[in-house]
Amino acid sequence: MRLTGKMSNCSIPADKTSVVVAISYSVVMLVGLPLNGLSLWILLKRHGLKSSNTVFMANLALSDFLLTLPLPLRIYYHSTAMWPFGDVVCTTSRMLLRVNTYTSAVFITFIGVDRLLAVEFPLRSRMLRTSRSSGIACAVTWVLFIVLNIPQAIAGNKDMIDCSEKARLEWWGVAASLTIFALLMVNVVSTAMVMRTLHRLKTESIRRNKGRVMLIFGVNLFMFAAFFVPFGMLLFLRSLCVIQYNPVLRMGTVCFVSFNICFDPLVYYFSLDDFRKKKAQHTLDT
Repeated sequence: MRLTGKMSNCSIPADKTSVVVAISYSVVMLVGLPLNGLSLWILLKRHGLKSSNTVFMANLALSDFLLTLPLPLRIYYHSTAMWPFGDVVCTTSRMLLRVNTYTSAVFITFIGVDRLLAVEFPLRSRMLRTSRSSGIACAVTWVLFIVLNIPQAIAGNKDMIDCSEKARLEWWGVAASLTIFALLMVNVVSTAMVMRTLHRLKTESIRRNKGRVMLIFGVNLFMFAAFFVPFGMLLFLRSLCVIQYNPVLRMGTVCFVSFNICFDPLVYYFSLDDFRKKKAQHTLDT
């Protein structure tokens, strides 16, 4: 098929990398869309937004769910090497992928910090760990990353490759990568502090719940380190011109980070399982 006009700006050679990316996005969509849609429904209908933890998990599920929406267009694009949907749709799909990638990283960190406060400061943190304060934090996160991504989206309209900006704004790449590394440190410190506290406390209830609490933090830290750190490292090195722009490497890294939405439901499962067990224990005690 011969492309003309603006459509030709979005065409790329159909190579093996594009096929692998199309297959990978297909897996992410087939797994992530129903899992996160179901998780969001369960969080809203069965648990409600009555605690800080469920508010953060609901926003994480929403972020992951929104990230899957542009994937059918990306799959078509990488499968056919054509983008017949126009610049507006291309920009919108990039925004959805970019914004929800970063918000997912923030919400995962919020969940870890919320659990840290519950373990370290169970009484003093009650005033802070409310559904209202958590909702405000999530709303600020959404607005902040949408606004910050607008300049990058506008810059991407000037010259596109792979339906993505050819050159990333240097200040944005540095800021985004430093944000990811800062969030990583928060997750590492949170996990270390909880491990120290659980090791120090010797009560029967702490020993009984130690494995379950550490599992929640372990899942959070593993997913962050495995999926977001390579993406942040690429942004940092590219922004400092340590490595040259490589569309194949960038395409593969962006595709890989999207796999985190297939594993985020583990956070909901273990956290809600912990919630159910605490509720059952409270019922027995009363």
